[in-house]
Amino acid sequence: MLIEKNQNGASMETPHLVIEDRRFALIYQLASDTFLRHGSLIDPKALSAPIQIGGAATPTTATRWARAGDDLVGFAGGVTPWCLRAKVTDLFDRR
Repeated sequence: MLIEKNQNGASMETPHLVIEDRRFALIYQLASDTFLRHGSLIDPKALSAPIQIGGAATPTTATRWARAGDDLVGFAGGVTPWCLRAKVTDLFDRR
């Protein structure tokens, strides 16, 4: 998936794409903040509004995501390693 660079600001860093049926979720970072957006493969430019799922106080910087069945597992490094886990279906919940 290609992401357009924002001309007036930072661009998405370390994007991770999760595809489920005809929809997708995009997890990415802007500086030390982590965001989630989702959309349909039919119209991939129509993304949901960004949902912040991590920030400077949470250990999501440089997280590597891996899908294991219906789970999405994130491994965050740093001084203290963290393991983050979510159900893939929860990525598409509009809460």
